[in-house]
Amino acid sequence: MNKKGRLSDAEITKLNLLLSANKNDPEFSGEFAVKTGGENMLSKYNELMSPPAGTTLSKAQLAQLKELKANLGTTIGTATTSDDHRKGGPDPEITKFQNDLLKAGQRDFNANPTESPYGLSGYQLTSSLMSEGKWDKDFLQDYGDALITAEKNGANAGQNPDAYWGYPRSLGSTNIGALDPMTGYMDALGHNPEASTEFFGSDTSVNGEKVDHYDYLLKDRHWPEGPGYTGDGKNPSGYNNLGHALESATTGHAYDAPIPNPLPKHTTDQAELTSKIISDVSQHPDLAHEGMNDSLGRMSAEYMPDVNRALANDEKGLDKLYPEGDSARATIGERDATRFLYTVGQDPDGYAAINYGQTQYTSSLMQYHLEHPGAYDIPASEKIEKISTNSAEIEGIIGTARKDAVIHDKVADDAVFNSRIEAAGEWAKTGVGIGIGAGTATIASPAGGAVAGAAAEWVSGQVIDSMVSGASRDSLGEVVYSTGGEVEDRKRSFMAVTGDAAMLANERAGTGLSQEQVDTAVSKGLDSGHGNAKDNLDDFAGDLDADTSGLGN
Repeated sequence: MNKKGRLSDAEITKLNLLLSANKNDPEFSGEFAVKTGGENMLSKYNELMSPPAGTTLSKAQLAQLKELKANLGTTIGTATTSDDHRKGGPDPEITKFQNDLLKAGQRDFNANPTESPYGLSGYQLTSSLMSEGKWDKDFLQDYGDALITAEKNGANAGQNPDAYWGYPRSLGSTNIGALDPMTGYMDALGHNPEASTEFFGSDTSVNGEKVDHYDYLLKDRHWPEGPGYTGDGKNPSGYNNLGHALESATTGHAYDAPIPNPLPKHTTDQAELTSKIISDVSQHPDLAHEGMNDSLGRMSAEYMPDVNRALANDEKGLDKLYPEGDSARATIGERDATRFLYTVGQDPDGYAAINYGQTQYTSSLMQYHLEHPGAYDIPASEKIEKISTNSAEIEGIIGTARKDAVIHDKVADDAVFNSRIEAAGEWAKTGVGIGIGAGTATIASPAGGAVAGAAAEWVSGQVIDSMVSGASRDSLGEVVYSTGGEVEDRKRSFMAVTGDAAMLANERAGTGLSQEQVDTAVSKGLDSGHGNAKDNLDDFAGDLDADTSGLGN
């Protein structure tokens, strides 16, 4: 890393092997960062990713450089956290390295000055690396403040982020990296939930003016579009990266990590941020920008107790019906829940996440209440009906959203939704934590013991496996789940999936209900839920062009 001039292929291979083997080792990473130095590290990285004009790289060489970007980013991230638990406080040398990175953000790095007078800024290079690994929370706060300050000063000079970070700057011939440094920074927040929650709850002072981070990034900032700005041809919108940060900030785990089981308890700050997002999207649906609805869908999937409680606002005993233990709750109104679900449900990825999340939660809830009859003291058939009602209401809202998205040409055709459901299957399989596990370990059972919410997952695991594999079938052997957007198709799907969940829970709990009694309870819930969905959409979402024909009884 300290060698003058470009590295040979053999040296790049050696560097990759060293970093790959040691990138998660704090001692190695910290020493690597200190010995390399902040500015020198960025300069060498820029040099490697920007070979001179006329250089032809093979696919293997490009693959090596992409791997190097990932390995180096993870290594530097580990270095910034290497002194987190050091006796006596932060390591002065690591602090100096971090400060050097902050200072380097304000200067340009030009690997080929004879070809172009413009190079990439230190912010662009650092953020490119930030998309990998987990970076120090305090450093991320300082870095975010600096990045927003730079952008606001650029705006005061008449430059929006497109101009400030774009032409005449350009990526090197490898096309590795991203012109908009906010995208990599958002992914860094997406990998560090503690940092992202703190960042979206704070502000930056720029020239005496307070800039609220959440408002600036979600409402005020103009996000440059295009793969050159994001560094990702499949996701050319920076809103995709913003979604990652918001998902991490609200759920308490990295956006691209498997769903923890059980889910971590939501903190007050996380729940308040979730409430704010749902309220803002409800009032201003255009804030659910294209590219971030998958994250909004996964976020709402992990707040299903709060969403269900909002839609059942006139129900008695909601705390017993939808137990959350000591996990903080998002404050959501019926109107906001309806409008949010409808808005996000028009996006195929958002629809898939909400659908899976609600099915997962419904299945866990069925098992929990049938196995613990005293937790909500009404007959088993009524429990199945009540749980099915709320589940069907959510299905009715997002089902209408799905249909309207196709009618209004927001999505090419209904098959797109099914393809996204299929693609989200792997995520859904990890979702046994989306149940009543979060914070319910302290809920007292009728016998006086503790009910471990994580235990109420067997039924949901069976149901999700069935959904993902398409094994839920009708009497003709046809796949029932995710077949189409028409109301009758969705009703048939709901009866198959929710009926399976109810019957599995019923058999496991030994309630004595017959198949016919279970099916009748689910069917009543379906009719009531679809009726409630129609009423709510008519009352709350008329301005969103929700077509509720066919949802009523």
